[in-house]
Amino acid sequence: MPSRITQRIDQVPTGDITAVTAGVALNGGGTTGAVTLNVTVADDDIVISGQVYS
Repeated sequence: MPSRITQRIDQVPTGDITAVTAGVALNGGGTTGAVTLNVTVADDDIVISGQVYS
């Protein structure tokens, strides 16, 4: 991996995950221990998105 990419990855803040909340088309989640998210797929298209909180 090029060093400039490695440097950028190293600058990403890290922390503990304190809760996982299931959103639309998901069920599961939790606030302690190991958690599972299940995905409900209603058609052939899956769109993955994310949000980073710091």
